[in-house]
Amino acid sequence: MVVVQTHLGSGHYGGRVAVIGFYLLSGYLMTLLCCGPYCGRFQAFWTNRLIRVFPTYWIIYLASVLWLWRFPATPWGAEVMGNYGWWQILGIVPVHFPQVNPSAWALSVELFWWLAISLGIAATAWRTGLWLMASTIFVVVFGAWPLSDWYTTIWFGSFWFALGAFGYHAGLKLPRDEGWAMLAGAMSYPLFLCHMLVGAIVGHYLEIGRGWPLFFAALPFTLALSLALVLWVERPINRYRKQFRESQET
Repeated sequence: MVVVQTHLGSGHYGGRVAVIGFYLLSGYLMTLLCCGPYCGRFQAFWTNRLIRVFPTYWIIYLASVLWLWRFPATPWGAEVMGNYGWWQILGIVPVHFPQVNPSAWALSVELFWWLAISLGIAATAWRTGLWLMASTIFVVVFGAWPLSDWYTTIWFGSFWFALGAFGYHAGLKLPRDEGWAMLAGAMSYPLFLCHMLVGAIVGHYLEIGRGWPLFFAALPFTLALSLALVLWVERPINRYRKQFRESQET
């Protein structure tokens, strides 16, 4: 929600804190998976990850392409038209390149460090400690702080992913989501992907730019679309993922 407010509302730096939170959590969870049920199962891990990430991503990507094709004269469309590359279809989006989905640059960072973790960078506490130490040196030497120009790079994510992975090896246990907390967690990914598109559509038809009016006008539609994606896309896919995991374990 903070990311939505940052992009559509006030434009303050709260969204950066939320992204760092995603990196920390992702570092922890991917290490847990790669050191636990997917230890030594690189192909199974990536099959599960790709099934989890890309169906929703591709739906928003296609909707964004259709919107940009229909309204290419908008500020967003003007810089993106003609730059639909295969790398964006695969979720690889350099932040300074015109983006079909402006939020998807963070997915590039996620995919990179998932790959590093699945290849063993956080396989042991010793390796993770070395990774965290190297990342800390990088932050100090190059000034890769949240308010710096490094924020949108893959290397900025190194420290936070390493810290999350270190938390796993240190024995940190996260509380299990239940009820509304589980639903809110499930909605976070589609919310992250779709809010810029919804904001562009609402802003176009209401003829309002970035600011608090746009945030409050777009928020109900963003939440509704996120919930629809959870119910009609992600939950059926999660059932398939569960079947896939069980078939791999037998």
